[in-house]
Amino acid sequence: MTVPTLRRTVARATAVYTNRGTSPGVRAGIAAAEAAGVPVEHPQFEEE
Repeated sequence: MTVPTLRRTVARATAVYTNRGTSPGVRAGIAAAEAAGVPVEHPQFEEE
């Protein structure tokens, strides 16, 4: 088991800022969190 996977098993939520795009790694992290039953939150950066 990898360290990121271990962290997700105890995480209450995963926050992903997506309004500036996502990388393949971020998308994989979202999928892993969802597969582990961890809620994924999508807050947004304030645009300047």
